[in-house]
Amino acid sequence: MADTSSGREDLSSSGRDNAGPGAVRVHRLVQRAVRDSAPARERRTMLLLAAAYALFHAWPKEDHHDRELAAILRANTDTLTALGSDVFWISDRAHPLLFRAGASLLKAGLYATAVTRWQHLTATAERVLGPHHPDTLTARTGLASSYQDAGRTDEAILILEQVVAEANTSSDPTTPTPGRLP
Repeated sequence: MADTSSGREDLSSSGRDNAGPGAVRVHRLVQRAVRDSAPARERRTMLLLAAAYALFHAWPKEDHHDRELAAILRANTDTLTALGSDVFWISDRAHPLLFRAGASLLKAGLYATAVTRWQHLTATAERVLGPHHPDTLTARTGLASSYQDAGRTDEAILILEQVVAEANTSSDPTTPTPGRLP
């Protein structure tokens, strides 16, 4: 039996020297396997979703303890959504990474940026999923939280009243609890 370990590259360490700080790295063998296995459009979707799920699962639930990591994860999320925002609204759901990034802005005290993020997320959810979808209600709850944290209490109360009214009429058990972000 031949020893193949000497010719094998470490998939976790390759490419570290030429990537910027906080970059998400995908080994070139993995890139090639994806490139060679799917048509271009499917490949783009697969890569963006794989990167999004990797970011989501790498994101600590309490990201405010490591502000630098949280900023890096938010920047990577911004890059992914800029590359293909349509990919994160498939299968009648919003990708959970979108909500995690918005909640992270609030935890970081970046209220003005959070308001903008949640406004965009809410508008997109309403357009793509409809006004009564559970993910739209979650986005509205995030928007209300960002308004409250930014000192816009009257607007926050108005939105939360709407979310509560919708949640009370919804038969969907996944409808969010007002005031709670994912």
